[in-house]
Amino acid sequence: MKPISIRLSQPNDRDAILEFVTAMGFNARDKVTWDALHMYAVTAWDETRLVGAIPMEPRNLQIAPGFVVPSIHQTVVAVRPDFRGMGIGSRMQALLDTNQPNGAAIATVFRNDENSGAYRWYRRNGFSPAMHIDSWLTTHPKNISSKEDILFLNPSKDCIEWNAIEVLWRQTCGATTGGFVDRADRPLQYWLPVHPYRKRYDFALIVRRDEDCDLCAYALIGTGTLRSKTERLDILEFCATENQAELLLHDVAAYAARKGLSPLRWPLADQDPNRMIAKQTGLKPGWDFDMLVRPLRPRDIRAPIPQAGRSSIWRYHSIDFI
Repeated sequence: MKPISIRLSQPNDRDAILEFVTAMGFNARDKVTWDALHMYAVTAWDETRLVGAIPMEPRNLQIAPGFVVPSIHQTVVAVRPDFRGMGIGSRMQALLDTNQPNGAAIATVFRNDENSGAYRWYRRNGFSPAMHIDSWLTTHPKNISSKEDILFLNPSKDCIEWNAIEVLWRQTCGATTGGFVDRADRPLQYWLPVHPYRKRYDFALIVRRDEDCDLCAYALIGTGTLRSKTERLDILEFCATENQAELLLHDVAAYAARKGLSPLRWPLADQDPNRMIAKQTGLKPGWDFDMLVRPLRPRDIRAPIPQAGRSSIWRYHSIDFI
Protein backbone atom coordinates (compact mmCIF):
# COMPACT_ATOMS: atom_id res chain seq x y z
CA MET A 1 0.00 0.00 0.00
CA LYS A 2 1.40 3.36 -1.04
CA PRO A 3 1.57 6.10 1.62
CA ILE A 4 -1.14 8.74 1.74
CA SER A 5 -0.04 11.90 -0.05
CA ILE A 6 -0.90 15.31 1.41
CA ARG A 7 -1.00 18.39 -0.82
CA LEU A 8 -2.77 21.67 -1.44
CA SER A 9 -5.69 21.44 -3.84
CA GLN A 10 -5.46 22.38 -7.49
CA PRO A 11 -8.24 24.20 -9.40
CA ASN A 12 -9.49 21.00 -11.03
CA ASP A 13 -9.91 19.37 -7.58
CA ARG A 14 -12.82 21.69 -6.67
CA ASP A 15 -15.75 19.47 -7.68
CA ALA A 16 -14.24 16.36 -6.10
CA ILE A 17 -13.68 18.24 -2.82
CA LEU A 18 -17.24 19.59 -2.72
CA GLU A 19 -18.71 16.15 -3.46
CA PHE A 20 -16.45 14.51 -0.87
CA VAL A 21 -17.31 16.96 1.92
CA THR A 22 -21.04 16.47 1.23
CA ALA A 23 -20.62 12.67 1.21
CA MET A 24 -18.90 12.88 4.61
CA GLY A 25 -22.03 14.55 6.03
CA PHE A 26 -20.82 18.16 6.26
CA ASN A 27 -22.32 21.36 4.90
CA ALA A 28 -20.31 21.97 1.75
CA ARG A 29 -19.66 25.32 0.16
CA ASP A 30 -20.98 25.41 -3.39
CA LYS A 31 -19.14 26.24 -6.61
CA VAL A 32 -20.27 29.88 -6.65
CA THR A 33 -19.01 30.50 -3.09
CA TRP A 34 -15.83 28.49 -3.68
CA ASP A 35 -14.85 30.48 -6.75
CA ALA A 36 -15.94 33.90 -5.46
CA LEU A 37 -13.97 33.53 -2.22
CA HIS A 38 -10.92 31.92 -3.87
CA MET A 39 -11.24 28.91 -1.59
CA TYR A 40 -8.81 26.03 -1.57
CA ALA A 41 -8.15 22.95 0.56
CA VAL A 42 -5.49 20.77 2.05
CA THR A 43 -6.20 17.33 0.62
CA ALA A 44 -5.18 13.73 1.33
CA TRP A 45 -5.01 11.14 -1.45
CA ASP A 46 -4.81 7.38 -1.58
CA GLU A 47 -3.25 7.36 -5.05
CA THR A 48 -6.09 8.93 -7.11
CA ARG A 49 -8.83 8.64 -4.44
CA LEU A 50 -9.59 11.62 -2.21
CA VAL A 51 -9.66 10.45 1.41
CA GLY A 52 -9.36 13.71 3.34
CA ALA A 53 -9.88 17.47 2.93
CA ILE A 54 -9.81 20.69 4.92
CA PRO A 55 -11.62 23.34 2.82
CA MET A 56 -10.58 26.90 3.71
CA GLU A 57 -11.54 30.49 3.01
CA PRO A 58 -8.61 32.91 2.74
CA ARG A 59 -9.51 36.19 4.40
CA ASN A 60 -8.03 39.29 5.95
CA LEU A 61 -9.02 39.31 9.61
CA GLN A 62 -9.11 42.50 11.64
CA ILE A 63 -7.72 41.56 15.04
CA ALA A 64 -7.68 45.10 16.47
CA PRO A 65 -8.72 48.56 15.28
CA GLY A 66 -6.66 49.38 12.22
CA PHE A 67 -4.73 46.10 12.28
CA VAL A 68 -5.42 43.33 9.76
CA VAL A 69 -3.65 39.99 9.29
CA PRO A 70 -4.07 37.41 6.51
CA SER A 71 -5.81 34.29 7.78
CA ILE A 72 -7.56 31.13 6.68
CA HIS A 73 -10.91 30.02 8.04
CA GLN A 74 -11.34 26.25 8.13
CA THR A 75 -14.86 25.05 7.40
CA VAL A 76 -14.46 21.33 8.24
CA VAL A 77 -11.90 18.56 8.60
CA ALA A 78 -13.24 15.61 6.62
CA VAL A 79 -11.58 12.18 6.51
CA ARG A 80 -13.04 9.03 4.99
CA PRO A 81 -14.21 6.70 7.82
CA ASP A 82 -11.91 3.82 6.90
CA PHE A 83 -8.91 6.17 7.00
CA ARG A 84 -9.60 7.77 10.39
CA GLY A 85 -7.26 7.20 13.30
CA MET A 86 -4.22 7.25 11.00
CA GLY A 87 -3.15 10.83 11.73
CA ILE A 88 -4.28 12.12 8.33
CA GLY A 89 -6.14 15.11 9.79
CA SER A 90 -3.08 16.19 11.79
CA ARG A 91 -0.85 15.75 8.75
CA MET A 92 -3.15 18.01 6.73
CA GLN A 93 -3.03 20.62 9.50
CA ALA A 94 0.77 20.39 9.63
CA LEU A 95 1.06 21.21 5.93
CA LEU A 96 -0.37 24.66 6.66
CA ASP A 97 2.69 25.61 8.68
CA THR A 98 4.67 25.96 5.46
CA ASN A 99 2.02 26.27 2.73
CA GLN A 100 -0.62 28.99 2.61
CA PRO A 101 -1.45 30.50 -0.79
CA ASN A 102 -2.45 33.77 0.86
CA GLY A 103 0.49 33.86 3.28
CA ALA A 104 -1.84 33.42 6.25
CA ALA A 105 -0.50 34.11 9.73
CA ILE A 106 -3.32 32.37 11.59
CA ALA A 107 -6.00 29.73 11.04
CA THR A 108 -9.47 29.99 12.60
CA VAL A 109 -12.30 27.54 13.21
CA PHE A 110 -15.52 27.47 15.25
CA ARG A 111 -16.38 24.61 17.59
CA ASN A 112 -18.72 24.02 20.51
CA ASP A 113 -18.45 21.74 23.56
CA GLU A 114 -14.89 21.86 24.84
CA ASN A 115 -15.29 18.28 26.08
CA SER A 116 -16.07 16.88 22.63
CA GLY A 117 -13.57 14.81 20.67
CA ALA A 118 -13.51 17.37 17.83
CA TYR A 119 -12.74 20.27 20.20
CA ARG A 120 -9.96 18.33 21.91
CA TRP A 121 -8.52 17.34 18.50
CA TYR A 122 -8.16 21.00 17.53
CA ARG A 123 -6.50 21.79 20.85
CA ARG A 124 -3.98 18.99 20.30
CA ASN A 125 -3.25 20.45 16.88
CA GLY A 126 -2.27 23.88 18.19
CA PHE A 127 -5.58 25.77 18.34
CA SER A 128 -6.51 27.93 21.35
CA PRO A 129 -9.80 29.66 22.26
CA ALA A 130 -9.78 33.29 21.16
CA MET A 131 -13.44 34.28 21.38
CA HIS A 132 -16.42 32.83 23.25
CA ILE A 133 -19.89 33.32 21.77
CA ASP A 134 -23.31 32.84 23.38
CA SER A 135 -26.49 32.52 21.36
CA TRP A 136 -28.96 34.90 23.01
CA LEU A 137 -32.50 33.66 22.40
CA THR A 138 -36.17 34.36 22.82
CA THR A 139 -38.94 31.98 21.85
CA HIS A 140 -41.59 34.69 22.28
CA PRO A 141 -40.52 37.65 20.12
CA LYS A 142 -44.05 39.09 20.33
CA ASN A 143 -43.41 39.95 24.00
CA ILE A 144 -40.66 42.42 23.07
CA SER A 145 -41.80 43.53 19.62
CA SER A 146 -42.03 47.13 18.54
CA LYS A 147 -45.48 48.69 18.35
CA GLU A 148 -44.55 51.01 15.50
CA ASP A 149 -44.26 50.33 11.79
CA ILE A 150 -40.96 48.80 10.78
CA LEU A 151 -39.05 49.14 7.54
CA PHE A 152 -37.52 45.98 6.12
CA LEU A 153 -35.83 45.53 2.77
CA ASN A 154 -35.03 42.57 0.55
CA PRO A 155 -31.33 42.87 -0.46
CA SER A 156 -31.92 41.04 -3.74
CA LYS A 157 -34.91 43.13 -4.84
CA ASP A 158 -35.06 46.50 -3.11
CA CYS A 159 -32.90 49.57 -3.56
CA ILE A 160 -30.35 49.55 -0.72
CA GLU A 161 -28.10 52.41 0.41
CA TRP A 162 -25.04 50.18 0.51
CA ASN A 163 -22.58 53.04 0.98
CA ALA A 164 -24.54 54.33 3.98
CA ILE A 165 -24.55 50.82 5.47
CA GLU A 166 -20.77 50.53 5.17
CA VAL A 167 -20.27 53.98 6.73
CA LEU A 168 -22.54 53.12 9.67
CA TRP A 169 -20.84 49.75 10.11
CA ARG A 170 -17.40 51.39 10.33
CA GLN A 171 -18.68 53.98 12.80
CA THR A 172 -20.38 51.54 15.16
CA CYS A 173 -18.24 48.39 14.87
CA GLY A 174 -15.23 48.54 12.62
CA ALA A 175 -13.46 51.48 14.21
CA THR A 176 -13.39 50.07 17.73
CA THR A 177 -13.15 46.27 17.62
CA GLY A 178 -11.60 43.22 15.95
CA GLY A 179 -12.40 39.61 15.21
CA PHE A 180 -14.09 39.99 11.83
CA VAL A 181 -13.31 39.97 8.14
CA ASP A 182 -11.94 43.25 6.81
CA ARG A 183 -14.81 45.06 5.08
CA ALA A 184 -12.52 46.45 2.42
CA ASP A 185 -12.33 42.87 1.10
CA ARG A 186 -15.90 41.82 1.76
CA PRO A 187 -18.52 44.60 1.75
CA LEU A 188 -22.01 43.35 2.44
CA GLN A 189 -23.35 44.21 -1.00
CA TYR A 190 -21.02 41.73 -2.71
CA TRP A 191 -20.91 39.14 0.07
CA LEU A 192 -24.62 38.25 0.21
CA PRO A 193 -24.97 37.05 -3.43
CA VAL A 194 -22.21 34.45 -2.92
CA HIS A 195 -22.87 33.56 0.72
CA PRO A 196 -22.81 29.77 1.30
CA TYR A 197 -26.20 29.91 3.06
CA ARG A 198 -27.92 32.14 0.51
CA LYS A 199 -30.18 29.22 -0.53
CA ARG A 200 -30.95 28.25 3.04
CA TYR A 201 -31.52 31.73 4.41
CA ASP A 202 -33.91 34.44 3.34
CA PHE A 203 -31.95 37.63 3.96
CA ALA A 204 -33.57 40.90 4.98
CA LEU A 205 -32.43 44.28 6.24
CA ILE A 206 -34.36 46.03 9.00
CA VAL A 207 -33.46 49.71 9.04
CA ARG A 208 -34.13 52.79 11.13
CA ARG A 209 -33.75 56.43 10.08
CA ASP A 210 -33.31 59.61 12.08
CA GLU A 211 -35.33 62.81 11.79
CA ASP A 212 -33.34 63.80 8.71
CA CYS A 213 -34.13 60.42 7.09
CA ASP A 214 -30.48 59.37 7.36
CA LEU A 215 -29.69 55.74 8.18
CA CYS A 216 -28.99 55.42 11.91
CA ALA A 217 -29.41 51.67 12.50
CA TYR A 218 -29.74 48.41 10.60
CA ALA A 219 -29.90 44.69 11.31
CA LEU A 220 -29.15 42.05 8.73
CA ILE A 221 -31.28 39.01 9.48
CA GLY A 222 -31.48 35.53 8.03
CA THR A 223 -34.58 33.35 8.32
CA GLY A 224 -34.68 29.62 7.67
CA THR A 225 -34.96 26.22 9.30
CA LEU A 226 -31.25 25.29 9.31
CA ARG A 227 -30.86 23.01 12.35
CA SER A 228 -34.07 24.23 14.03
CA LYS A 229 -37.35 22.32 14.03
CA THR A 230 -39.14 25.55 13.21
CA GLU A 231 -38.25 28.48 10.98
CA ARG A 232 -36.06 30.76 13.08
CA LEU A 233 -34.63 34.26 12.77
CA ASP A 234 -30.90 34.84 13.17
CA ILE A 235 -29.42 38.31 13.65
CA LEU A 236 -26.35 38.17 11.44
CA GLU A 237 -25.17 41.76 11.72
CA PHE A 238 -26.37 44.53 14.04
CA CYS A 239 -25.22 48.15 13.79
CA ALA A 240 -26.80 51.09 15.56
CA THR A 241 -25.93 54.36 17.18
CA GLU A 242 -26.12 54.12 20.98
CA ASN A 243 -29.64 55.50 21.37
CA GLN A 244 -31.03 53.31 18.58
CA ALA A 245 -29.78 49.83 19.54
CA GLU A 246 -32.62 48.81 21.84
CA LEU A 247 -35.22 50.23 19.44
CA LEU A 248 -33.67 48.26 16.58
CA LEU A 249 -33.85 45.01 18.56
CA HIS A 250 -37.54 45.66 19.23
CA ASP A 251 -38.01 46.15 15.48
CA VAL A 252 -36.32 42.82 14.77
CA ALA A 253 -38.61 41.13 17.31
CA ALA A 254 -41.62 42.72 15.63
CA TYR A 255 -40.54 41.31 12.27
CA ALA A 256 -40.14 37.85 13.82
CA ALA A 257 -43.53 38.03 15.53
CA ARG A 258 -45.37 39.12 12.38
CA LYS A 259 -43.73 36.38 10.32
CA GLY A 260 -44.29 33.72 12.99
CA LEU A 261 -40.55 33.04 13.37
CA SER A 262 -39.18 31.39 16.50
CA PRO A 263 -36.73 31.38 18.08
CA LEU A 264 -35.08 34.74 17.56
CA ARG A 265 -31.34 34.11 17.92
CA TRP A 266 -28.55 36.66 18.33
CA PRO A 267 -25.00 35.26 18.72
CA LEU A 268 -22.77 37.68 20.64
CA ALA A 269 -19.14 37.48 21.77
CA ASP A 270 -18.34 37.73 25.48
CA GLN A 271 -17.20 41.35 25.37
CA ASP A 272 -19.75 42.66 22.86
CA PRO A 273 -21.51 45.69 24.40
CA ASN A 274 -24.73 44.57 22.71
CA ARG A 275 -24.99 41.76 25.28
CA MET A 276 -26.40 44.32 27.72
CA ILE A 277 -29.08 45.29 25.19
CA ALA A 278 -29.97 41.63 24.66
CA LYS A 279 -30.22 41.03 28.42
CA GLN A 280 -32.27 44.15 29.12
CA THR A 281 -34.67 43.28 26.32
CA GLY A 282 -35.36 39.81 27.71
CA LEU A 283 -33.18 37.50 25.62
CA LYS A 284 -31.48 34.62 27.44
CA PRO A 285 -28.09 33.04 26.65
CA GLY A 286 -28.47 29.58 25.12
CA TRP A 287 -26.04 27.25 23.35
CA ASP A 288 -22.50 28.56 23.10
CA PHE A 289 -19.35 27.97 21.07
CA ASP A 290 -15.78 29.19 20.64
CA MET A 291 -13.62 30.63 17.92
CA LEU A 292 -10.31 28.78 17.98
CA VAL A 293 -7.10 30.25 16.53
CA ARG A 294 -3.78 28.67 15.58
CA PRO A 295 -0.63 30.59 14.57
CA LEU A 296 0.77 29.27 11.29
CA ARG A 297 4.20 30.82 10.97
CA PRO A 298 6.52 33.31 12.66
CA ARG A 299 4.94 36.68 12.21
CA ASP A 300 5.18 40.32 13.17
CA ILE A 301 1.82 40.95 14.81
CA ARG A 302 1.88 44.03 16.93
CA ALA A 303 -1.59 43.52 18.38
CA PRO A 304 -2.04 40.41 20.58
CA ILE A 305 -4.57 37.77 19.62
CA PRO A 306 -7.10 37.64 22.48
CA GLN A 307 -7.69 34.47 24.44
CA ALA A 308 -11.00 33.36 25.88
CA GLY A 309 -11.39 34.41 29.51
CA ARG A 310 -9.36 37.58 29.07
CA SER A 311 -10.61 41.05 28.27
CA SER A 312 -11.37 40.85 24.56
CA ILE A 313 -12.19 43.43 21.96
CA TRP A 314 -13.35 40.85 19.42
CA ARG A 315 -16.92 40.83 18.13
CA TYR A 316 -18.75 38.13 16.26
CA HIS A 317 -20.50 38.90 12.97
CA SER A 318 -22.22 35.67 12.04
CA ILE A 319 -22.75 36.77 8.44
CA ASP A 320 -19.05 35.95 8.00
CA PHE A 321 -18.57 32.85 10.07
CA ILE A 322 -21.49 30.46 9.59
